Amino acid sequence: DARVERLESENAALAQSLARLEAVACGAGGGDGEDPQGEGRGRRPAAPGAAASPSHAAAASPQRPGAALRLAQLEGEVSLLRRRANELQKANDRLQQVFRRQITQFREAVYLLFGYRVEMMTDPSAREIRARFVLRPQHEDEGAELVFDLLRSGVLALVPTALTTGRLAQEAATFVDRFRSIPAFTANLTLENFQRQTQS
Repeated sequence: DARVERLESENAALAQSLARLEAVACGAGGGDGEDPQGEGRGRRPAAPGAAASPSHAAAASPQRPGAALRLAQLEGEVSLLRRRANELQKANDRLQQVFRRQITQFREAVYLLFGYRVEMMTDPSAREIRARFVLRPQHEDEGAELVFDLLRSGVLALVPTALTTGRLAQEAATFVDRFRSIPAFTANLTLENFQRQTQS
């Protein structure tokens, strides 16, 4: 997440700063073994009693342990956040698996109880429709389906299909348009399909 990225960026910046400090400190320490007269190197001898370079003093050990400690703290925070993110992802995956399993069981129960396989579809861009439900009746021809739109007003509207404009046109007009009873319409179709199945 954003916090992990920020900590990783700060971690990298501190690592670079620490590397520069160590390079400066090593350069300062390396001068102890040089020829004090600077012979063979083309360097002038240091003036007696000359003070140490301020940059070398600033790179002394008091800053290095502090930077290293801060770097270790950031690495620990990043590691902790990564571990926490992994735990949350695993928990989310488990919840999704449980949810999918429960939905599958619920849909199967609806099919066994009422004789319809139900699928729900949503379109966030649809302004008037909250969801669309597709019902596939048991013992019906392949491709036969009932479609209902759940409107924003809470009304369930029958969407014309080949089934409702053909063989079930009269039933749709009677139960849905006249009596406003979708349960009666679906129950009548279930009973009709049952009779067709048992009499065939």
